[in-house]
Amino acid sequence: MIEHTWQWREGSWQPVRWPADDRGLHYGDGVFETLRLNDSGAIPLWAFHHLRLNDGFKRLRFSEPLMRDVQDALVSLPLVPSPDALAAKVIVTRGGGPRGYAASSTRANVLFQHFSAPLWGRERNSDGLCVGINPVRLAQQPLLAGIKHLNRLEQVLAREAFADDWQESVMMDAEGNVIEGCMSNLIVIKNGKFLTPDLSLCGVRGVVREWLKSEVELVEQRMSLQQLISADGVVFCNSLAGFQPVRCLVGDESGDIHWHEDSSGFVQAQQWQKALESLF
Repeated sequence: MIEHTWQWREGSWQPVRWPADDRGLHYGDGVFETLRLNDSGAIPLWAFHHLRLNDGFKRLRFSEPLMRDVQDALVSLPLVPSPDALAAKVIVTRGGGPRGYAASSTRANVLFQHFSAPLWGRERNSDGLCVGINPVRLAQQPLLAGIKHLNRLEQVLAREAFADDWQESVMMDAEGNVIEGCMSNLIVIKNGKFLTPDLSLCGVRGVVREWLKSEVELVEQRMSLQQLISADGVVFCNSLAGFQPVRCLVGDESGDIHWHEDSSGFVQAQQWQKALESLF
């Protein structure tokens, strides 16, 4: 596996030397983005990643000095075109500081990593996903909803709860609303309409979901599990896998739900995936 990692320090990208007092390490005080690159080393969905990063900085109340430091780093990411390393991750923390929750850092820590991109999801799961209903529930916190902050313990616990035959899972909040997948956003197709869960209280606003909103009419709404079960098709999406249709939903009390390859979920996922890949 190809892997290269740099740290932004003193105005340039240098070998990693992560400080022990970093607030990201101690408190998850920061944000991150996982990026897919094209063959030229560019990031086709960067505009959507950048918007979410800036939203995260605003939500976490990063200071102006921190913001200037981060922007200097982001405009000079060490993008190295290579067919073996077409994915990357950027991590931004508030930086180091004294013990305690009060934030007093004046210089952010920015980590950038290249790694081998996985195959698109359609290539790994050509017959669609088998997903389950995850027993882990997402906590509601509107101050953090939407951004990709560094505390992902709910997702860690949710991933540990996967059954052996699941490729993804349906995540719900404490009130039983459908929110997202463990690693993806989800889209429900019903009577020719495209629906996606409301993420104002929890969940991550994925960049592929946001890109799709710029291409089609995607309605955000509160969504029940029954709406998901009765859908004409269900599609999961994220920045590395792209769009993947669901073929089987397991774990519901009424039994397994199946969608066939000629269903609207498979048809739309194929169309959306084709459009997405054309950007790369």
